[in-house]
Parts: sequence; C-alpha cells; structure tokens
Amino acid sequence: MSKYLCGTMTILLAFSFNVSASQWLDKVRSADLNDYAIGVSISTGQNLYKGSDTSTFLYPYMTNFRDSAFTNNWIVVGEGDLGFRFVRRDWTFGAVGRIQTRSPGDNDKLTDIIERKWTLELAPSVEYRAWPIHVRFKTYFEVLDEHDGTISQLEFAYPREWARGYLRPAIEFIYQSSDYSRYYYSVPDSEATDDRNAYEAGSASNIALKLKWGYALSDRWLLTGRIGVEYQDSEISDSPIVDRDKIWSGTLGLAYNSGIFQPTSKGSSPDSEPRWKFKILVLDGHIDTTIVADSASANSREEIVLEDLLHISDRETVAQYDFTVRLGSYHRVELSYTDIARSGSTQIDSGTSLHTEIKTSILRLAYGYSLIRDSQKELGFIVGVHRSEFDTRFFIPETGQERTSNLSPALPLMGLFGSVRIGQNTAISAEAQIFRMDFDRYDGSLSYLRLELLRRIGMFDLGLGYSYYAMNLDSHRDNFQGKIEFRHRGPSLSAAFRF
Repeated sequence: MSKYLCGTMTILLAFSFNVSASQWLDKVRSADLNDYAIGVSISTGQNLYKGSDTSTFLYPYMTNFRDSAFTNNWIVVGEGDLGFRFVRRDWTFGAVGRIQTRSPGDNDKLTDIIERKWTLELAPSVEYRAWPIHVRFKTYFEVLDEHDGTISQLEFAYPREWARGYLRPAIEFIYQSSDYSRYYYSVPDSEATDDRNAYEAGSASNIALKLKWGYALSDRWLLTGRIGVEYQDSEISDSPIVDRDKIWSGTLGLAYNSGIFQPTSKGSSPDSEPRWKFKILVLDGHIDTTIVADSASANSREEIVLEDLLHISDRETVAQYDFTVRLGSYHRVELSYTDIARSGSTQIDSGTSLHTEIKTSILRLAYGYSLIRDSQKELGFIVGVHRSEFDTRFFIPETGQERTSNLSPALPLMGLFGSVRIGQNTAISAEAQIFRMDFDRYDGSLSYLRLELLRRIGMFDLGLGYSYYAMNLDSHRDNFQGKIEFRHRGPSLSAAFRF
C-alpha cells in the first residue's frame, strides 16, 4: 500500500502546482458528457502462457469521437484504463486504474501451478504533447497485494487527426519490476516437475508497437480499432510456463453518441430533492463459503466448501437495508445492513447427525462526495468502513455436544457511485466498492458491485438489478491459519422511500 500512497501523493502534488481544488471541480462539473459515445467492442489477444488459447471477449466501452491527444476532457478511458486528468497548456497530469488479469486460465498443461490472481492497479500519469511526438509516462502500483510489484510505461506517439477520424501510431517501452515478473512468470520449487524446472524471473523490459484509429461513420456513430504487438524480454520468454516471445492483440468497436446528457450548468438544481432515503433490497442470492485451512505440511492447504460438506443451502433470499442522508448538495452518509441466516444437517455416521447454523451480518458505514450532481446525473466517490460478522454453531443432537465460533473482521472500503436519469421517471444507478489491506493478524479484501434500473413513482423508487458481494480473509490467528472466502450474488428487487 505504501507504493500506492506514494503514487497518489505524486498526483496530488502535481495538481497543487497547477490548479486549486475548487477550480478543478468547476471544470469537472462543467464538462459536457455528450462528448463521449457508448458502444460495444470485441477484443482478441494471445496468452503468453504455455498451452493457453487466444482469448476473445465482448464488452461495453466508452470513447470519444476525437482522440484524447486533441482534447482537454478530464475523463481518461481506453486501453483498459479508467481515470481522470487535468490539462495545463502542453502538459497533462492524471491518475488511472485498470484490472490486471494475466493468468494461464483453464489450461491442461499448467493445471498444477498456483493461480495468478486478478488484481487492481493504479497509476499516476504525466504527458507532454507540444511536439509532433507526444510523450507519456505512467507507473502502475498494485493495490490488492497480490504481486506487490510495479510496471512502468514510456510511450512515444504520433497522433494525427482529420475531419472524420484520427490515427495514433505509438511505440512503448515497458519495464516490469522483479516482484511483478516473479509473481507471473517464476516457477517455485513447489511447482517444479520432471518436465518443468524451477525458475526465478527477474525484472524485464518489453517493447510494444501499437496503432489506434477512429472513423466517424456519421454524426452519431463511431467505428474504432486498435492493434498491437508486444515483444517479451528473455526474463519472461525463458520461463518454463511461457511459450511465446511476442503477443498480438486487437480490438474493434462500434459506439453511438445518443446526446442524452444535459450540461450541468443548464440542469435544474438537485437541492429540491428529498435529503433522506430508506431502501429495502431483496436479493435472490447464490452463496459460496469456502475455507482454505493450512495443514501440518508447509506446502499443503485443504479447501472445504461448507455448502457441500455440511449440506447448507447455497441459495437464499437475502434482505439488505440501506439508509442515506444528504448533507448539502454534494455530501452524503450511507448506512447499510445485511443479515443472512442458514442452517443444514448432515450424517456423521449411521447414528449421529451434525446440525449447523451460520449467521452472517454485514454492516457498512460510508461517506460519499459527488464530483458531479444535477437533476439528471450524479458521479462521486465513497470511503468508509465495512464489518462482516460470521457466527457459526455446530450441534450434535444425540450427544448434546455444541461448538460455536465467531469471526468479525473490520475492513476499510472505497469506491465509486453514479446514476443517470433517462426520461422523467426512469434512471440507471451503479455502485462499485473494492479495497484490500493488511491489519493485525488478517489480510482482507472486499468487492461490492451493484447495477439497477429504477422507476420513480411519487416519493417511491422501485428497482430491478443485480448485486455481487465478495469477501476474502486470510487469517494468521493462532486458532486458525488459512483463508475464508464468502460471496453472494444474484438478481435483486428494491423499494426506496424518499423524504
């Protein structure tokens, strides 16, 4: 986390030399979101791991009819990045984030290696664009403490623009720290086999060639594309789990600008909206609870799925209660509570049964600040604290034996929220929270995602959506060495009263 904080401080210092907070917020709130188009893109790319297939997937994306090299827009989106920037004459300063997913995936040749997990990476970014050649530098710091490394990118681009499109060829020099390379490409002794030697990767320097383009089919429709090749350093290509020294990738997208956003300066004041809201959300949840316990062997871990072992229901109707109060135009406080109760019974032997009760309660308290808010749309960030309590009771009716356990870790949280009104009484709302940190004898992480379609009827909001909640907890307590993974997800219905 210290590297991440250093990166964040770099951005804050850069901003302090160029613009005050109030000036930057005025710029953000005066931005016209109709500069952006929403579309669908298909992406394909090679996987450098041995035995892995080329992956192809479809995803929604947001883009601009002009390349960012020719605009002063504060939103940064593209090449997997999402973030913000501030343009000061020929310089731009910003911060971006991305999800890193380097992994062998389902692979018959690498089934016995440790999974390389997805993670969140954040990067400060600085760009100079006065010359015909634009120079951009950014360094990604890992947030979820998976690889604990960094990856730096120095790009030289020659962007060109015409009346109906743009072209942006670029060359990029990529440096991966030794921690980064070791996590993704090393083979520890525990993964070595007769056909795969142990290997420790060091820092690596790659070179990538990229070409990005866009063409306006009309005033509303935009066709975009990107193609690239990245040449791998020998520290990567020499790894026994890698079988490529270069990887190709490409995307093709079609976006549409609907022009639905009204400028914030022209939107009616949101202060007439009710300041208090009470909401009940009912989730048809699919629940997974996994315990990974360390055994006496140093390299052995036992994975137990409680729903399978104890015959506990893995599907429940879950109620979540949310209370929100607004403090002024841009501040809000949120309190959320969820309670899940499950039970099950299984036969230990022919004459003995084990009855299990698991009660899970989740409490979140957070503060939110809206960067943008008017009568049509809202976008902001949220910080707070989250506590999940797990009460477990094991009971054998035949003997009266009983054992209980309680686990109640507290985790900080941070995230984003947003909404946009479509028409007079319909809106789309979304929220994402994610955090990880080390504390005391725990390493913890949480992820919470929610997407809803809302319909306003008087003082009530009715919603249909999908929610996902996940918590991973590594415990280093004397009475339990291992990991607990808990997640529930599913479609949801909600009703909110505003007053």
